[in-house]
Amino acid sequence: METASLQEIEHQIAQILGEHLNLPPDTVPGSADLTGDLNMDSLDRVEIVMQIEDKFGITLGDDDVDTAKTVRDVAALVQARLLPADDRA
Repeated sequence: METASLQEIEHQIAQILGEHLNLPPDTVPGSADLTGDLNMDSLDRVEIVMQIEDKFGITLGDDDVDTAKTVRDVAALVQARLLPADDRA
């Protein structure tokens, strides 16, 4: 199975964020800071992480999610989890 590109994952995460935060997904760039630009609080993070985990069929660690500052950071975490175990660094 081919792994989705970072851009494709960013787009899907932007859709999730847009729905949750009542924003048009096209106004959520990969460079958007989750706290500063999108005004996400800790409850938003928990809810969005659960939606992302459901959407992609993965589990994200709390430490990993806490270090993610931007939409692109979250997309990179998701992409890494989607890689087969043999391909992970």
